[in-house]
Amino acid sequence: MILNAIEGKPLPVYGKGANVRDWLFVEDHVAALVAAFERGRPGATYLIGARAERDNLSVVRSICDLVDGYRGTSGTRDLITFVADRPGH
Repeated sequence: MILNAIEGKPLPVYGKGANVRDWLFVEDHVAALVAAFERGRPGATYLIGARAERDNLSVVRSICDLVDGYRGTSGTRDLITFVADRPGH
């Protein structure tokens, strides 16, 4: 998504972009996985999250705004293209 925004390519967003995800840093996710592996119980279930839920469209708009701010431009949001959601998604 970031590279497409920088290169002026379409930014595909599935459906209306209303799908919500819990966004977290990769390093934080890895640390949680390591902790569960080292200190967890076999067969136990663990929920790893950041309490940072955002819908996909908000994330893409934030990326656009950051790219525009970095480059001193505007209009990256115009690259957002809504595409059909994947079946069963």
